[in-house]
Amino acid sequence: MFVPLGTQKGTSKDRPAGLLAHHIPRLPSPSGCGPEAGNGRGARAIPRRAGHTEASNENEGKEPGAARWQATLLRTSARGAGARPGRGRLSGHHHEEVSLGLGRGDGHPEVPLGQRRRMRSLSPAAGTSPMPSARGSVLLLTHSRDHYTVDRVAQALSRLGARPVRIDTDGFPSVLTLTSRMGPAGSDVSLRTATGKRRSQDIRAVWLRRLAPPRLDEALEPVWREGCFRESHAALEGFLDGLEAAGCRFINPLAAEQTASNKLHQLRQAQALGLEIPRTLVTNDAGQVRAFFEEVRGRMVAKMLTPLSQSMEGGHPFVYTSAVGPQQLEQLEGLRHSPMVFQERIDKVRELRVAVVGPHCFVGAIDASRSVTGQVDWRRARPGECHWEPGDVSPAVAARLVRLVAQLGLVYGAVDLIVTPEGRHVFLEVNPGGEWGMLERELGLPISEALAEALVTGDRVPPSSFRSSHDRPHRDPFP
Repeated sequence: MFVPLGTQKGTSKDRPAGLLAHHIPRLPSPSGCGPEAGNGRGARAIPRRAGHTEASNENEGKEPGAARWQATLLRTSARGAGARPGRGRLSGHHHEEVSLGLGRGDGHPEVPLGQRRRMRSLSPAAGTSPMPSARGSVLLLTHSRDHYTVDRVAQALSRLGARPVRIDTDGFPSVLTLTSRMGPAGSDVSLRTATGKRRSQDIRAVWLRRLAPPRLDEALEPVWREGCFRESHAALEGFLDGLEAAGCRFINPLAAEQTASNKLHQLRQAQALGLEIPRTLVTNDAGQVRAFFEEVRGRMVAKMLTPLSQSMEGGHPFVYTSAVGPQQLEQLEGLRHSPMVFQERIDKVRELRVAVVGPHCFVGAIDASRSVTGQVDWRRARPGECHWEPGDVSPAVAARLVRLVAQLGLVYGAVDLIVTPEGRHVFLEVNPGGEWGMLERELGLPISEALAEALVTGDRVPPSSFRSSHDRPHRDPFP
């Protein structure tokens, strides 16, 4: 479900203010469960129809068939389908500028999220502000194995008149070229891809979807590899810092992501805003863990301090949320070298994933009781064991989640909640780069369009708001 804040009452359909929610058709795809949920592996890009051109579209201007949403102050539920899928094809090759034929980005007006009419040949109209063609590019930073979510955001950006540019960061430094220049006349950063060179003044915004370890030349001698990783890391940090200093809008701002990814900081902020949290212990002291186990009467889980996606992409070991029993308490010798998070295990009837984009919440739910592994961590469930269905949160909870994400300095955050048998919502964590593709694919929630609108129409974030000279980007792409 989609939870709008500020729903306009008194209209015939009580449409959500500032956001016209609508149904997006699903694409054939694998299950939305497991650690790869939402990354689009195996999902199809939408093919370009034979004979289609930007100036020729026999369906142009037609309204979607049966798509409709009924919005109330509490929720907006999708009823039916029929929204016309976007057309065009997103290349999977390295470093190609996305060209979908859905908008030229040359002075076209910014289109409100969810508007479906005449997306092909937009022209400035009264009351609209055309996007400046000089700064119409939006960088989508990801890796070569990431498809579904990047495709959807690229298509939504093109419909808004922006020029999406996909950058597979695992092509740096062997294929992708980054340059930072500083001197008396000022500073500038640029990147060169297979489609040409782009400078900071050409770039409007950056979606920091994923950063991946580089693909170094196989001929590189092992003795030099560590140094190449380190120097490439520093160069990439400097490039991203230069884009932010030039006024490019980031989703999410670099330093804000670093701070927001600290689980203890999240929990303190959430509790201060009135959200319920589990009893929590973070320690490398085995004695403290055993005492906490007794305190929660043996109902305890263990998890990592760092986001799962960051650990997997960086090539580091990772641990799913796991139940802890008496046997595991006797195997804590390694804890001295690696602190972990231990929390009270709370009974639940559902788990919620809430994708927060600015003031908007998009909610999906899983009945984790259908899977033994899903009772502790739904990401461990095998394909077919769990299915996403529309979820619900109260306006009060939605308002707290929106405020939490904003207070952490983020534009986007994936929040995980537990719903107890008594109906309480318990906050677990917010992942600044958490997956949402399964919610759009399986429930039709227009998250990609919300992100695209935030990238195109949002105010650029001044770097001084969240960043100091010693801050480093959160997503460390190198081991």
